[in-house]
Amino acid sequence: MRTDREAVDILIVGFGFSVIPLLRELERRGQRYTILSDGAPIWQQLAASDRLDFDLVSSFHASFYAQDQVEAGTIENYYPTAREFYEYHERLFSRFRDKVIDDRVVDVENYASHSVVRTRGGAVYEARSLVFATGLGRPQNETIKELDLRDVRGKTIVFNAIGDTTNMMVARAVPQGNRVILLNNGFITLDKYMVIDIPGPKGSNWYIPFAGVRTGKRYALDLAQLECHTVARLWPKFYKDLIAIPLGPPEPESWIAKRVLPHVFHVRFPATYRRDSVRGNHEAKAGLSNGLIGVKYWPIDMYEQRFGDDLEGNIRRGVLVNDIIFYHTEGMVETWSKDRATVDHENMTVSCDGRTERFDVFVDGGTEAPRLPPIVAVDGDGRRHEFAYDHRASYLGVVPAALRNVYFIGYTRPFTGGIANITEMQGLMVHKLLSDSGRRAALYADIDRRIADYNAFYYPPGQKRTATDHLVHFGTYTDDVARFIGIDRKLRRALSWSPWRTILNLRFELLHPNNALKFRMEGEYAVDGAEALGRAVAAHNEHWIIMVFLWLSTLWDMLLGYLCLALIFLRYGAEPLLLAEGAADWGALANAAGWGALCLLLAAVWRRNLHVVNLLSYSLAVPLFGLKASLQPLAMLYIASTGDWYLCLVVFAVIAAVAFAFRQFHMPPISGRYLFADTKYKHKYRPFWERYREAYLRVEEERRAAKAAST
Repeated sequence: MRTDREAVDILIVGFGFSVIPLLRELERRGQRYTILSDGAPIWQQLAASDRLDFDLVSSFHASFYAQDQVEAGTIENYYPTAREFYEYHERLFSRFRDKVIDDRVVDVENYASHSVVRTRGGAVYEARSLVFATGLGRPQNETIKELDLRDVRGKTIVFNAIGDTTNMMVARAVPQGNRVILLNNGFITLDKYMVIDIPGPKGSNWYIPFAGVRTGKRYALDLAQLECHTVARLWPKFYKDLIAIPLGPPEPESWIAKRVLPHVFHVRFPATYRRDSVRGNHEAKAGLSNGLIGVKYWPIDMYEQRFGDDLEGNIRRGVLVNDIIFYHTEGMVETWSKDRATVDHENMTVSCDGRTERFDVFVDGGTEAPRLPPIVAVDGDGRRHEFAYDHRASYLGVVPAALRNVYFIGYTRPFTGGIANITEMQGLMVHKLLSDSGRRAALYADIDRRIADYNAFYYPPGQKRTATDHLVHFGTYTDDVARFIGIDRKLRRALSWSPWRTILNLRFELLHPNNALKFRMEGEYAVDGAEALGRAVAAHNEHWIIMVFLWLSTLWDMLLGYLCLALIFLRYGAEPLLLAEGAADWGALANAAGWGALCLLLAAVWRRNLHVVNLLSYSLAVPLFGLKASLQPLAMLYIASTGDWYLCLVVFAVIAAVAFAFRQFHMPPISGRYLFADTKYKHKYRPFWERYREAYLRVEEERRAAKAAST
């Protein structure tokens, strides 16, 4: 083995999609680096195994890097196929591939001033800065390559994990007549797409104020782009109450869940309700917690509307029905409690809650873990400490407190949206630390406090470490990274001498999703054309007006409750006091004090349960959001002018009645369908499913015939 060391300034271990933004910045500034990698990235492995037969769970604007989005100029929301994403990777890699040294790192020693890196090929590097971008691995990735579910028919398949990759495999298994049992402890369902065709002459584009849409236009909305992350930063309590229902309704067994939301997926199928995540999300100070597990899927009604005209063509492209809710309601897939289940691999049976079923195929999902070589931290006294990557022991998952001048890119995953947003911002963060010694020194001076503050904000108090700690809300995470770098969007930049311009700017800053593109519109890492593209995307989506209507609907409900209590106090507490004879009517004072205390108590209860109050807005169909947001404040002004508190209850009753009545209609594009996790009308799509399944089987038969002919 060689003993001489090659001194390098920046050593990068791993060559894949996540490291591209860092490489681009290093190249742009002429900074020298060395990059080591062995083996093919996962997407190249999937291509070699003929597994590029699916579409992504994140849209174009969350999956492609900012520079490439600008070059493409795409403003519509769509989901790239795996083939398209692989070809994108190949274009990115072609620029850097000849700079990669094919070698594997076998061990690392980290010192205060440098790291010693040894490779399988015998090379020894002394690196001033070390960057890992080797990615996450899990057993399921190998299963995808080795097990071709397209050839499994009429079997019982058990998956012991849940997530987007599992659901991708389920989408292959179900159409071929397989029965699927999912072993997990619950998950959050996320409709990834909504298609709304607005009636009217095609191309008429007449704006309907109460609805916030234009006639004759098709809206294709990526729901992850509607999360309005800046609102979470500014008003975490309001945001928490706003998203509580989509992330999980009240306890499925509760009276209110069964009476108000009986058709919500987790109420109808309680085994899918992830109690620890929903509870933890409610307790986190940030208004939303890290560690949530979600499954993003094509709702079957949206799939039919978007892809139903060319089923075989879309299936060939890998765009599949993966509606996990539909699969449950139609009995094709079951969820069993992983904690209570027992798997007998020898006899190939699975048991849970008194049921035992034989299975033919068992898919071990495993957990994601960083693919890292052994790393040892050597302190000033020469003592050696084994290092294990821990997202909670690293600042923003990038800078571990236990090492010096070592950085990790690509070990943080998004709960929603695409990983490109995260890895692009991480690449910029690492570049900043590599280039700015002052920023680097300031970070290490108080890294423990920074990590503790972050964890206290984004994780529930007292929660133990879990295998999903690295799953974050991409928009708050990108904002945190941008703040550290110094490229965050300040709200004061929205101010203008023109009040109207200020309103428009605030609308953009508050509503536009915190994709990496947003933080590259100006500043040190600006991309030419990024702001123009971002504003064009916002305009195409009517500036996310659907979320404004939802916000206002929930805000008016909140204020209507407070208005009711205020009017009650004025009528029964303040008014008798004002009309009392004499300067010291102690009876009137006691009465006012009593009513005041009661109303304050009820106001506190109201505030504490706003997430339940929001059920009223979430019980509305989407087309009613704008109507409610526009008309309810007029009713509230009238009530305030009359002082009749009971009219507040009338308004609540009318809203509930309208919501109930509208729920009975399902004539797309007009539908009483909820925005998220609705099971009420799934059964109506069984005929479409049969048509889809026939098309799927025809496509698979063509594939098998072509494969046989080629061999």
